[in-house]
Amino acid sequence: MLSLLNNRIMNKQELRIGNYIAIINRDTAINYVEDYAMKVVEINTFDLAIIKPKENLAHKKEVLIKSLADVSGIKITFDILTNLGFKDLSHDKNKWGCRIEVNASDELCWYRQDNNIRYQTKGNGFTRDYNIKYVHQLQNLYFALTGEELVFSEA
Repeated sequence: MLSLLNNRIMNKQELRIGNYIAIINRDTAINYVEDYAMKVVEINTFDLAIIKPKENLAHKKEVLIKSLADVSGIKITFDILTNLGFKDLSHDKNKWGCRIEVNASDELCWYRQDNNIRYQTKGNGFTRDYNIKYVHQLQNLYFALTGEELVFSEA
């Protein structure tokens, strides 16, 4: 799982309540994702309150407090994107990746060839590349474009 994580210290300005991140286990020098990810529920000056994604704040005993130095971004993969609701386009003749609609005329696409997120319009072919490598960055972009949260599916 080491390749799924970011090794730099997180900046609290890039996080929002609801973002998915991972815990870095420094005791064993192994990075891991507990039950896939943790969800930010509170952002403080030097630390975060996080819970498992399928839990809510009613389970107060499950809330963990972690330093920003102890958490990491989760790198985007095809499996993560499909779990976030992106449509798998591997059946497409181009096998270019997956996409999710932003509105009736725009979509975000991920391309296998360059592991890039692109915003594109369906009608006139306008595209814009985003240097997005981590799930929390994608969640923030999707929220900025739609006003809705991008969350892991319950299945």
